[in-house]
Amino acid sequence: MAPDPVDASPSGPSVPLDLEHTIFRIAALSRPSRIPNLMLVAHRVKVWVEPLMYRVVLLHDDNDEGLMLDGLPRLTYNTFLCLLTTKPPEFFASSVKHLFLGNASPSPHSLSDHMRSILDTCTGVLSLNDTLRLSSAHRGLLHPLQHLRRVVMDLQFFPLHRAPGFPPLEFSQPWFAHITHLEVTHCSPGIPGSRNLACLRRIPHLTHFAFHDREMCDTVAPLLGGCLQLECVVLMITRSLHNGDVELGGLGEDKRFFVMESTENVVKFWRLWQRGAMGWDGYWELAEAFIAARRAGQVHGELTCNLISTS
Repeated sequence: MAPDPVDASPSGPSVPLDLEHTIFRIAALSRPSRIPNLMLVAHRVKVWVEPLMYRVVLLHDDNDEGLMLDGLPRLTYNTFLCLLTTKPPEFFASSVKHLFLGNASPSPHSLSDHMRSILDTCTGVLSLNDTLRLSSAHRGLLHPLQHLRRVVMDLQFFPLHRAPGFPPLEFSQPWFAHITHLEVTHCSPGIPGSRNLACLRRIPHLTHFAFHDREMCDTVAPLLGGCLQLECVVLMITRSLHNGDVELGGLGEDKRFFVMESTENVVKFWRLWQRGAMGWDGYWELAEAFIAARRAGQVHGELTCNLISTS
């Protein structure tokens, strides 16, 4: 095998290997879309940065450029499924840490098969954002993900209403063991189970909770009041919150409560999720900073952060 061309150059400046590793890692993480170019520098650089290319995986079959942060690559489901066959399973199990499930074109039957292949392989995922609205029928697909910390999931994934045909939700299941951050989507008073949110406090390490419907404030209040370990509860809305426009049901008096407003649409929150996955300030970090300022007496009366100027 021919020597690495970079390694074979005896002249010119050089840096310690650990410093070189750090430099390439920073470059790769700051803009993952350029990792393929970095991999061409030298074999050792390829070994260092290739896993970082899959640290944040955005799966989306629609060509919606506005969904992605600049510099973060997007993959279709079929492309990613093909990639899974090119490496040992251990590679993706250790590389993929943040997984975004966007719009998919497969049929419902194929989708289940696709999700099983992806989640059975990417077992090291720490944060999962499901915009596919997986239902309770897909709950078994998450069993391999025993390192989950942060989850965005449709309420119907959790059959809190215990309708006929749905087994009761067991919060002792291994994939619940480490969840600290839960964002529940499509949660409104008219959806079965919305009135039973308080049972989510049985998630053993839940410290952060977010929901999207302003009419759910009175239902969320028992969850907040009955779960002292909760540090942060966020109402995420996409319309202006005017005085008297929503009844906070006592949540406004709790210093753990925060309203995050986007004047655009839910994509703003998706992009903030990506920022958090990249290690930058996402919406949880914004909420934590606001709540800390409120506890310190630096914020008086104000409950809302407007995201109009947030990228």
